[in-house]
Amino acid sequence: MDEEQLIYFDEAFKQLKKNWFPNDDPCYNDNYITLTRTSIQSIIKKDIVGRYLGLKDGERKKKKYTDLNNESKIEDLYVFPKYNFRNEEPLILSVWDEHFNNKKLMSLHEKYIKSGRPNYLMNNAYVFSLKHELERRQYPLKSIYISIDSKAQIRNSISDDDAKSHFTELISETLNNFNMRIQEHVSIHNNTKKVECDRLNSIIFYINNKLKILDKNIQLKNSFLTEKENINELMDMLKKDFSFNFNTEEKIQNTIEKYSKCNCRIDQEKEYISRELYDFETNIIKKYYVLIQEDNTLRKKAFFERKKSETALLRAISAIQNSEERKYYLSGLEIIGIR
Repeated sequence: MDEEQLIYFDEAFKQLKKNWFPNDDPCYNDNYITLTRTSIQSIIKKDIVGRYLGLKDGERKKKKYTDLNNESKIEDLYVFPKYNFRNEEPLILSVWDEHFNNKKLMSLHEKYIKSGRPNYLMNNAYVFSLKHELERRQYPLKSIYISIDSKAQIRNSISDDDAKSHFTELISETLNNFNMRIQEHVSIHNNTKKVECDRLNSIIFYINNKLKILDKNIQLKNSFLTEKENINELMDMLKKDFSFNFNTEEKIQNTIEKYSKCNCRIDQEKEYISRELYDFETNIIKKYYVLIQEDNTLRKKAFFERKKSETALLRAISAIQNSEERKYYLSGLEIIGIR
């Protein structure tokens, strides 16, 4: 192992933020992963501690341990899946090695760390595995839960004066905030579809690039062409953005008309307002989830079909007899996050 193969967290953080397959847009390139440094370091720490406490890859469990300040702590730990990268096994050095008395890794500290204690020193295989974990978290297959305002929350937000003098403003603010939460969710959902398209597009670029030099290997060329056709079909499924809109103005006007006919006490007015808004949000969110789940089913299908295509490409390349040629094709896939 060469020293150049180990990098500190600061350098790894820059790599983690970048897209697997950069284009000419620097914003797109550097904001693929937007999790903060603190969040990523927390993921790393829980991975390291979890491994030392006996958790296996992909295992999550609450564990009690003594932290670096010798204080007892109970924490939900998760060891994320690891992948080899260019025949290299994942490796990370940290202050936890000394804490858990790992003599083997401590000997590497002496070799690679010039001074001080390491703020995570890792190889490319660990960075590769970590990036896949961050991708799973930022672009999840499951839909994210959207909160609605409870009747108690709405009722408690209304003062006695507000109920009569600022009724229109109250209902408008509540519904607009609710709509904003939905649109934020829509934006996240469409972004995950865009990312999936980008991943598919990077495979297409790889295939097109390699097809130029595949005249002699007819079998591999045919495999590449088949997967290219499959991937193009998947991309067509994901191109259209999902949208969801509902008429807040109509609801505001209808509620005002009903409210104007109500001659009741302040507490009854609060109860009426909160019930109307809660029922409306509940009905809207039910309709929304039906539609978003239908669209998300397409994205899930594209994701799993992409995985099948990646497996097919890897299988076809693994069949190449010449080791140097095989290594050449595999290294191109690793660059775009396929192993």
